[in-house]
Amino acid sequence: MQPLGVVEGIVSQGKKIGRTLGVPTANLPLPPEEGRPENGIWVAEVSFPEEGGAAHEAVLSQGFHPTLPEGGPTVEVYLLDFREDLYGRRIRVSYLHYIRPEIRFDSREALREMMQRDIAIARGWFRARAAGRPLLRELAGGFYRQGYNCAEALLRGIDAYAGLGLSGEALRLAAGFGGGMGCGDVCGALTGAVMGLSALAVKDRAHNTPGFSELCAQWVESFRRNLGGTLCAELKPRYKTAEQGCLDTVLRAADSFENYVLASGISL
Repeated sequence: MQPLGVVEGIVSQGKKIGRTLGVPTANLPLPPEEGRPENGIWVAEVSFPEEGGAAHEAVLSQGFHPTLPEGGPTVEVYLLDFREDLYGRRIRVSYLHYIRPEIRFDSREALREMMQRDIAIARGWFRARAAGRPLLRELAGGFYRQGYNCAEALLRGIDAYAGLGLSGEALRLAAGFGGGMGCGDVCGALTGAVMGLSALAVKDRAHNTPGFSELCAQWVESFRRNLGGTLCAELKPRYKTAEQGCLDTVLRAADSFENYVLASGISL
Protein backbone atom coordinates (compact mmCIF):
# COMPACT_ATOMS: atom_id res chain seq x y z
CA MET A 1 0.00 0.00 0.00
CA GLN A 2 1.05 3.60 -0.52
CA PRO A 3 2.23 5.26 2.71
CA LEU A 4 0.28 8.27 3.96
CA GLY A 5 3.55 10.06 4.66
CA VAL A 6 7.30 9.44 4.78
CA VAL A 7 10.10 10.89 6.89
CA GLU A 8 13.79 10.10 6.53
CA GLY A 9 16.79 11.07 8.62
CA ILE A 10 19.68 10.12 10.86
CA VAL A 11 18.67 8.71 14.24
CA SER A 12 19.78 11.04 17.03
CA GLN A 13 19.99 10.56 20.77
CA GLY A 14 17.07 11.79 22.85
CA LYS A 15 16.44 11.67 26.58
CA LYS A 16 15.87 7.89 26.44
CA ILE A 17 12.49 8.24 28.13
CA GLY A 18 10.99 5.48 25.98
CA ARG A 19 13.66 3.09 27.20
CA THR A 20 12.53 3.61 30.81
CA LEU A 21 9.02 2.59 29.73
CA GLY A 22 10.24 -0.56 28.01
CA VAL A 23 9.77 0.97 24.55
CA PRO A 24 13.11 2.31 23.24
CA THR A 25 12.53 4.71 20.37
CA ALA A 26 14.53 6.17 17.49
CA ASN A 27 14.29 9.98 17.37
CA LEU A 28 13.96 11.96 14.15
CA PRO A 29 13.25 15.64 13.47
CA LEU A 30 9.71 16.59 12.51
CA PRO A 31 9.13 16.43 8.72
CA PRO A 32 8.34 19.65 6.80
CA GLU A 33 4.86 21.01 7.42
CA GLU A 34 3.69 20.65 3.82
CA GLY A 35 2.25 17.18 3.38
CA ARG A 36 3.06 16.17 6.96
CA PRO A 37 0.60 13.63 8.45
CA GLU A 38 -1.28 14.83 11.51
CA ASN A 39 0.28 14.46 14.93
CA GLY A 40 -0.53 11.33 16.86
CA ILE A 41 0.27 7.64 17.02
CA TRP A 42 0.68 5.65 13.80
CA VAL A 43 1.35 2.15 12.55
CA ALA A 44 4.56 2.49 10.56
CA GLU A 45 7.30 0.66 8.68
CA VAL A 46 11.00 1.40 8.95
CA SER A 47 13.60 0.68 6.29
CA PHE A 48 17.31 1.41 5.97
CA PRO A 49 17.82 3.12 2.59
CA GLU A 50 21.63 2.93 2.77
CA GLU A 51 21.71 -0.69 3.89
CA GLY A 52 18.85 -2.42 2.08
CA GLY A 53 16.98 -5.36 3.56
CA ALA A 54 13.39 -5.88 4.56
CA ALA A 55 11.23 -3.21 6.18
CA HIS A 56 10.53 -3.52 9.89
CA GLU A 57 7.16 -3.18 11.62
CA ALA A 58 6.93 -0.19 13.94
CA VAL A 59 4.80 2.23 15.94
CA LEU A 60 5.37 5.96 15.48
CA SER A 61 4.60 8.90 17.77
CA GLN A 62 4.66 12.34 16.17
CA GLY A 63 4.14 15.57 18.06
CA PHE A 64 4.86 17.12 21.44
CA HIS A 65 4.52 13.94 23.57
CA PRO A 66 2.48 15.80 26.22
CA THR A 67 2.83 13.36 29.11
CA LEU A 68 6.64 13.47 29.07
CA PRO A 69 7.54 16.44 26.86
CA GLU A 70 11.08 16.72 25.52
CA GLY A 71 10.89 20.26 24.16
CA GLY A 72 9.86 20.82 20.55
CA PRO A 73 7.87 18.37 18.43
CA THR A 74 9.66 15.27 17.19
CA VAL A 75 9.06 11.89 15.61
CA GLU A 76 9.75 8.85 17.81
CA VAL A 77 9.67 5.36 16.33
CA TYR A 78 9.58 2.02 18.13
CA LEU A 79 10.56 -0.95 15.98
CA LEU A 80 8.75 -4.14 16.95
CA ASP A 81 10.99 -7.07 17.86
CA PHE A 82 14.16 -5.18 16.91
CA ARG A 83 17.24 -5.18 19.13
CA GLU A 84 19.98 -3.50 17.07
CA ASP A 85 21.52 -0.12 17.86
CA LEU A 86 20.02 2.62 15.68
CA TYR A 87 22.03 5.69 16.68
CA GLY A 88 23.69 7.35 13.71
CA ARG A 89 21.92 5.19 11.13
CA ARG A 90 19.73 6.61 8.37
CA ILE A 91 16.17 5.31 8.44
CA ARG A 92 13.10 5.91 6.30
CA VAL A 93 9.77 5.77 8.13
CA SER A 94 6.49 5.20 6.27
CA TYR A 95 3.20 6.22 7.93
CA LEU A 96 0.69 3.43 7.24
CA HIS A 97 -2.32 3.67 9.56
CA TYR A 98 -3.50 6.24 12.10
CA ILE A 99 -4.13 4.90 15.61
CA ARG A 100 -5.04 7.88 17.81
CA PRO A 101 -4.28 11.50 18.68
CA GLU A 102 -1.76 12.51 21.32
CA ILE A 103 -3.08 12.33 24.88
CA ARG A 104 -1.73 13.70 28.14
CA PHE A 105 -1.87 10.94 30.75
CA ASP A 106 -1.91 11.45 34.51
CA SER A 107 0.89 8.97 35.17
CA ARG A 108 3.74 7.10 33.53
CA GLU A 109 1.91 3.84 34.20
CA ALA A 110 -1.18 5.02 32.30
CA LEU A 111 1.07 6.04 29.43
CA ARG A 112 2.83 2.67 29.51
CA GLU A 113 -0.51 0.83 29.35
CA MET A 114 -1.66 2.87 26.37
CA MET A 115 1.65 2.30 24.60
CA GLN A 116 1.19 -1.44 24.99
CA ARG A 117 -2.31 -1.07 23.53
CA ASP A 118 -0.86 0.86 20.58
CA ILE A 119 1.67 -1.91 20.02
CA ALA A 120 -1.11 -4.54 20.13
CA ILE A 121 -3.04 -2.57 17.51
CA ALA A 122 0.03 -2.38 15.28
CA ARG A 123 0.69 -6.11 15.56
CA GLY A 124 -2.94 -6.87 14.76
CA TRP A 125 -2.89 -4.48 11.82
CA PHE A 126 0.17 -6.16 10.32
CA ARG A 127 -1.39 -9.61 10.84
CA ALA A 128 -4.54 -8.47 9.05
CA ARG A 129 -2.47 -7.07 6.18
CA ALA A 130 -0.53 -10.32 5.87
CA ALA A 131 -3.84 -12.21 5.73
CA GLY A 132 -5.04 -9.97 2.91
CA ARG A 133 -7.90 -8.43 4.88
CA PRO A 134 -8.92 -5.00 3.52
CA LEU A 135 -8.90 -2.01 5.83
CA LEU A 136 -12.23 -1.15 7.41
CA ARG A 137 -11.82 2.46 6.22
CA GLU A 138 -11.70 1.23 2.61
CA LEU A 139 -14.91 -0.75 3.03
CA ALA A 140 -16.89 1.82 5.03
CA GLY A 141 -15.62 4.67 2.85
CA GLY A 142 -16.67 2.75 -0.24
CA PHE A 143 -20.21 2.31 1.06
CA TYR A 144 -20.43 5.99 1.97
CA ARG A 145 -19.33 6.97 -1.53
CA GLN A 146 -22.08 4.72 -2.91
CA GLY A 147 -24.68 6.89 -1.16
CA TYR A 148 -25.21 5.11 2.16
CA ASN A 149 -25.33 7.37 5.21
CA CYS A 150 -22.70 7.31 7.97
CA ALA A 151 -24.46 4.68 10.11
CA GLU A 152 -25.20 2.44 7.13
CA ALA A 153 -21.62 2.77 5.87
CA LEU A 154 -20.12 1.70 9.20
CA LEU A 155 -22.44 -1.26 9.70
CA ARG A 156 -22.05 -2.47 6.12
CA GLY A 157 -18.27 -1.95 6.33
CA ILE A 158 -18.03 -3.96 9.55
CA ASP A 159 -20.24 -6.68 8.06
CA ALA A 160 -17.87 -7.01 5.08
CA TYR A 161 -14.72 -6.59 7.19
CA ALA A 162 -15.63 -9.33 9.67
CA GLY A 163 -17.58 -11.58 7.29
CA LEU A 164 -20.70 -11.39 9.46
CA GLY A 165 -23.12 -12.20 6.65
CA LEU A 166 -25.85 -9.87 7.93
CA SER A 167 -29.09 -9.94 5.98
CA GLY A 168 -30.31 -6.96 3.97
CA GLU A 169 -33.08 -6.58 6.53
CA ALA A 170 -30.57 -6.35 9.37
CA LEU A 171 -28.38 -3.88 7.48
CA ARG A 172 -31.35 -1.59 6.84
CA LEU A 173 -31.81 -1.15 10.60
CA ALA A 174 -28.93 1.34 10.59
CA ALA A 175 -30.67 3.73 8.20
CA GLY A 176 -32.45 5.86 10.80
CA PHE A 177 -29.29 6.61 12.77
CA GLY A 178 -27.64 8.73 10.06
CA GLY A 179 -27.15 12.42 10.75
CA GLY A 180 -27.48 11.87 14.48
CA MET A 181 -30.96 10.35 13.94
CA GLY A 182 -31.74 13.32 11.74
CA CYS A 183 -31.45 15.83 14.55
CA GLY A 184 -27.71 16.17 15.20
CA ASP A 185 -27.70 13.86 18.21
CA VAL A 186 -25.34 10.87 18.61
CA CYS A 187 -23.18 10.47 15.49
CA GLY A 188 -24.47 7.84 13.09
CA ALA A 189 -20.95 6.50 12.54
CA LEU A 190 -20.76 5.76 16.26
CA THR A 191 -24.16 4.06 16.44
CA GLY A 192 -23.57 2.09 13.24
CA ALA A 193 -20.37 0.78 14.78
CA VAL A 194 -22.22 -0.11 18.01
CA MET A 195 -24.54 -2.22 15.87
CA GLY A 196 -21.51 -3.88 14.31
CA LEU A 197 -20.01 -4.48 17.75
CA SER A 198 -23.27 -6.09 18.84
CA ALA A 199 -23.18 -8.44 15.86
CA LEU A 200 -19.56 -9.33 16.64
CA ALA A 201 -19.85 -9.86 20.39
CA VAL A 202 -23.43 -10.94 21.21
CA LYS A 203 -24.50 -14.50 20.43
CA ASP A 204 -28.00 -14.43 21.90
CA ARG A 205 -28.82 -11.29 23.90
CA ALA A 206 -26.87 -8.58 25.68
CA HIS A 207 -27.84 -9.73 29.18
CA ASN A 208 -26.35 -13.15 28.41
CA THR A 209 -23.07 -11.66 27.16
CA PRO A 210 -20.70 -10.99 30.09
CA GLY A 211 -18.78 -7.75 29.75
CA PHE A 212 -20.77 -6.47 26.77
CA SER A 213 -21.80 -3.22 28.47
CA GLU A 214 -18.15 -2.54 29.25
CA LEU A 215 -17.20 -3.26 25.62
CA CYS A 216 -19.73 -0.70 24.42
CA ALA A 217 -18.65 1.91 26.96
CA GLN A 218 -15.00 1.43 26.01
CA TRP A 219 -15.84 1.81 22.31
CA VAL A 220 -17.77 5.03 22.92
CA GLU A 221 -14.87 6.43 24.94
CA SER A 222 -12.42 5.44 22.20
CA PHE A 223 -14.60 7.20 19.60
CA ARG A 224 -14.86 10.30 21.78
CA ARG A 225 -11.10 10.41 22.35
CA ASN A 226 -10.22 9.98 18.68
CA LEU A 227 -12.82 12.25 17.10
CA GLY A 228 -13.21 14.81 19.89
CA GLY A 229 -16.87 14.16 20.69
CA THR A 230 -19.87 11.90 20.07
CA LEU A 231 -22.58 14.26 18.84
CA CYS A 232 -23.23 14.79 15.14
CA ALA A 233 -23.84 18.50 15.74
CA GLU A 234 -20.36 18.99 17.24
CA LEU A 235 -18.51 16.79 14.75
CA LYS A 236 -19.98 18.23 11.55
CA PRO A 237 -18.23 21.63 11.86
CA ARG A 238 -14.89 19.82 12.23
CA TYR A 239 -15.12 17.15 9.58
CA LYS A 240 -17.99 17.73 7.14
CA THR A 241 -17.26 19.42 3.82
CA ALA A 242 -19.45 20.51 0.93
CA GLU A 243 -17.49 18.30 -1.47
CA GLN A 244 -17.33 15.05 0.50
CA GLY A 245 -20.01 15.36 3.15
CA CYS A 246 -19.20 13.32 6.26
CA LEU A 247 -16.66 11.04 4.55
CA ASP A 248 -13.85 12.15 6.88
CA THR A 249 -15.99 11.26 9.91
CA VAL A 250 -16.73 7.84 8.42
CA LEU A 251 -13.04 7.15 7.73
CA ARG A 252 -11.94 8.29 11.19
CA ALA A 253 -14.69 6.23 12.83
CA ALA A 254 -13.68 3.19 10.77
CA ASP A 255 -10.03 3.56 11.80
CA SER A 256 -11.05 3.96 15.44
CA PHE A 257 -13.29 0.89 15.37
CA GLU A 258 -10.68 -1.27 13.64
CA ASN A 259 -8.10 -0.18 16.21
CA TYR A 260 -10.53 -0.89 19.03
CA VAL A 261 -11.24 -4.39 17.75
CA LEU A 262 -7.54 -5.14 17.28
CA ALA A 263 -6.69 -3.92 20.79
CA SER A 264 -9.62 -5.69 22.47
CA GLY A 265 -8.91 -9.08 20.94
CA ILE A 266 -12.48 -9.45 19.69
CA SER A 267 -12.67 -12.53 17.49
CA LEU A 268 -13.35 -11.88 13.80
